[in-house]
Amino acid sequence: MRMNALACLEQLMDRLDKMTILEDLLPFLLDISFSDPDIYMAVINIYKRMLTDKKFGLTYNVIATKVLPHLIPYTVNPNLRRDDFRCVMETLNAMWSRLETGRAAQMKLEDADGNDSMDEYE
Repeated sequence: MRMNALACLEQLMDRLDKMTILEDLLPFLLDISFSDPDIYMAVINIYKRMLTDKKFGLTYNVIATKVLPHLIPYTVNPNLRRDDFRCVMETLNAMWSRLETGRAAQMKLEDADGNDSMDEYE
């Protein structure tokens, strides 16, 4: 049943607005425990889809603070198949790339504005 629900969600994503994805779909995905590799892969496929278009709202901040901490521990699960592991790593690498690019661009903007981002932490 869970697999069917995830497949339906993936099909509906194009019809959902950014706020629905961020306020409903993302928390739903983050609440899923990965006892089955097929469930994990269905979730990975949804995240891959979210990476394809900015309208889905998967920002570098969301990736860093919510998505990666949820997905990374499962990469060492012994039940994960080799092909699935490759797909997971490709997706995680794409997320790391989005994180690196987005954060670097933000830091460049902060530097151009003359803001010292360390001041707020001191």
